[in-house]
Amino acid sequence: MNAFLYAVHLNSHVDFEQILHTLQWQEQQRISRYMRFQDKLNSLISTILIKFLLYKHFNVLSVMEKTVYGRPFVEDPLWHGDFNISHSGCVIVCALTHSGRIGVDIEKINDMDPAVTEQCLSEIELLQWNQKQSSLEKLKLFYRFWTLKESYLKYEGTGIAFVPLKNIAFEIQDEQASRLLQDKALKFCSYPFIGDYVISICSDKMDPPPKVNILQLNTLLSDYLEVFEWR
Repeated sequence: MNAFLYAVHLNSHVDFEQILHTLQWQEQQRISRYMRFQDKLNSLISTILIKFLLYKHFNVLSVMEKTVYGRPFVEDPLWHGDFNISHSGCVIVCALTHSGRIGVDIEKINDMDPAVTEQCLSEIELLQWNQKQSSLEKLKLFYRFWTLKESYLKYEGTGIAFVPLKNIAFEIQDEQASRLLQDKALKFCSYPFIGDYVISICSDKMDPPPKVNILQLNTLLSDYLEVFEWR
């Protein structure tokens, strides 16, 4: 059985206060702590995306909390799966699994200083990176490596502040599949997305999803309100 992967593009108006007040008090407080409105909006849409998908796929209705490392989770004695969230630019992605653990990362491909590769890529990754002929190919491969590393660290539940990125080494197998040299049992998959984004996912028990499911923001909002507005 596959895991699930969804993406939402923040490209339409959101009635922030209406949606916010459908959440539990502690969820509202967590979102309201952000200073910038864009951060509040990202957190709000991430929260309702998670809640709606957990209900849709697993019939889970629980308050979302965060670990000391900031990893979101819900407690439900009848559900033994996992979810993870990431956003970059105007896109939010959510990965879910009904069993095991999962991590996901999305990054928008932007120009970067080539010197950064020396700080972030392992020796075997640099060999693969140097084999690329064009600067665009190198840029896309760098962001693929970056999202793979982030998805692994988010799977683990820590983050880049705790593990040097050079210590995590990947081998590219084909256009989607990659292998972590330190733990070959984990499953990884990468997805080019709407031209200038890349998404990578890490899972243990479930096979990575074959594609990214795109949810229109207006559809997500209406479907979410239909389920949660009066709960």
